[in-house]
Amino acid sequence: MMLVPDFGEVMSDEPVLNLTPFETYYMERRQFFTEGTEIFNIGGVFYSRRIGGTPSKRGAVSTELRQNEIVENNPLEVRVLNATKLTGKTKNKLGIGLLNAITANTYATVKDTITGKERKILTGYQTNYNVFALRKDLPNSSYIGFINTNKFTWLNHYTADVTALETSIRDRSNTYRIFFRTAASAKFSKYLDKPDIGYMYRFGLSKIKGNFKFSYLRTLYSDNYDPNDLGYLKVNNIINDNLTLGYYIFKPFWIIRNWTIRATAIHQSLYHPLRYIATQIKFDFYGTLKNLTSVGMRLSYTPDKVYNYFEPRVENFVYIELPRQNYMFWLSTDYSNQFAIDLQTGFYYPIKYKSPQQGGWLLIAPRFRIGDNFLMTYSVKYSRDLNNYGYVGATASQDSVFFGKRNIRTLENVLSTNLAFGPRSYLTMRVRHYWSLVNYSDYFALLRDGTLVPLGLAYHFLDNQDRNFNAFNVDIIYKWQFLPGSELSVVFKKQLMCENQHIILNYFDNFLTFYRHTSGLETLIFKLVIYI
Repeated sequence: MMLVPDFGEVMSDEPVLNLTPFETYYMERRQFFTEGTEIFNIGGVFYSRRIGGTPSKRGAVSTELRQNEIVENNPLEVRVLNATKLTGKTKNKLGIGLLNAITANTYATVKDTITGKERKILTGYQTNYNVFALRKDLPNSSYIGFINTNKFTWLNHYTADVTALETSIRDRSNTYRIFFRTAASAKFSKYLDKPDIGYMYRFGLSKIKGNFKFSYLRTLYSDNYDPNDLGYLKVNNIINDNLTLGYYIFKPFWIIRNWTIRATAIHQSLYHPLRYIATQIKFDFYGTLKNLTSVGMRLSYTPDKVYNYFEPRVENFVYIELPRQNYMFWLSTDYSNQFAIDLQTGFYYPIKYKSPQQGGWLLIAPRFRIGDNFLMTYSVKYSRDLNNYGYVGATASQDSVFFGKRNIRTLENVLSTNLAFGPRSYLTMRVRHYWSLVNYSDYFALLRDGTLVPLGLAYHFLDNQDRNFNAFNVDIIYKWQFLPGSELSVVFKKQLMCENQHIILNYFDNFLTFYRHTSGLETLIFKLVIYI
């Protein structure tokens, strides 16, 4: 249980520039929500970051400003008032999980620059979150599970409820496995004439033992299925069919310690109306050598055009993407050595079509270790997409959708160190700078048949869509457990983030300009816990 908790010790998120129609997924790092929560994974409908997440109306504050008003404070997170978690298992192998949390109303503060008067704008509602899960262990590592998630907001009497049932059945020899999951979502509100109800199901059959393995998985999400009030689903209204065949080598031979050869075919279509989206074929070759170096390669391609119904972000529009091929290679040396390195690279380009669209990425991540007390890792990743086409806007009536032709370049540097002073005292530091540039060169109107038509000079409202996005984070955490159950923590955080349309091509010029002219947040936390 926790009352008015503070999560200042948690490592900062890693913000990115998201140009897709899908929500950015962030890992859960808060200890209360990461420990002993495996049972809540049933059904795939619970995403704990929804509790105490970003206020739903935070981005709309600027639209409510009156004349001469500025934003003084606009909280990034909703305040958690309390939370209770109960997990355990009975002697009859019935697992039980219960989680309840309440968050407070969240307000932005705006100020009149003439009179100095301040007022509050509601950005997040007081909400109750509840999760209840059951899991019954069955013979042969099989199980059956049930979960229900519920979100209730007092102010507008809004309720979002999701119920899921899941089972995994294996035979006595643990050779074959059948998996089934189904879930239903329902939304109720005084503003809705009737409940908004949707459903999903997933069925899988697989061979999980031996050198040769296979699996077939079919997943369907209806167009009204929406678990995202307390879960995370990237996209609904889609049907996925996935067939995988693999051959696994477990006995060492030549320089090989183990090896995997796998082929996967994926077919996607819209649920409503039933329309073809894409077919993708992937080949994976990866394994570990006798010197404990891991290597791998992935080849994937879409043999036909891709009918993208999601990028236009308006109903009854589709964007047709050209067939393309992707290649990825990676190598990772033995981490038990004093020095090790990870190398990854990949690139793509269209198949058979004369198109300037292409892209690629490269990651280099060396790591240096001294005994069991010190570890330092550094990673640099550079990616670029040339002549990429994507959504830039639509008319208010949503009868016209506009795309832009752009070059996207992203560079990310991350330095991490871990220093242990002893078994009960350690220091962790992580420094990250993420930089993404988007340069637009032309604009188009998207026709309903999926093709693009160049726009004339009359569409000046689309000018200056360029992006320069920077995010810089420093996290330094020191912890000392001076007695059993008693701990001292000292945390320093620095967060800077800025997005504008001023393009600077030189890395160092960009960083200095961003660092000098961006006001961020610095936090210093001292926390003492004494167990009596």
